[in-house]
Amino acid sequence: SYVGNYQLPPQLPEACATDSHLILLGDSRTSFAVAALQASDLLLQTVDGKYPGPGKALIQFAWSPFAVKRNVVFVGAGDAKGLVAGVHGLPGLVP
Repeated sequence: SYVGNYQLPPQLPEACATDSHLILLGDSRTSFAVAALQASDLLLQTVDGKYPGPGKALIQFAWSPFAVKRNVVFVGAGDAKGLVAGVHGLPGLVP
């Protein structure tokens, strides 16, 4: 398992790279980057068409998955209503 350091997790394809922090939206069906992130086993839970359920979202954080010191906030949802709920929930997470 990946412990963290100045190397990318070995599960992520080298084609995935970024020079900034990211907010990823959707699920594995709607985004190549989300599919790569979810396949890496860096997230605690996987989002798909059934989970977290219609109209619901799961917000997760991934530390440096595609580039060192470039983090990802993942708003995972299987439908449009869930994405809207997740995006509206983001400001409430910031102190």
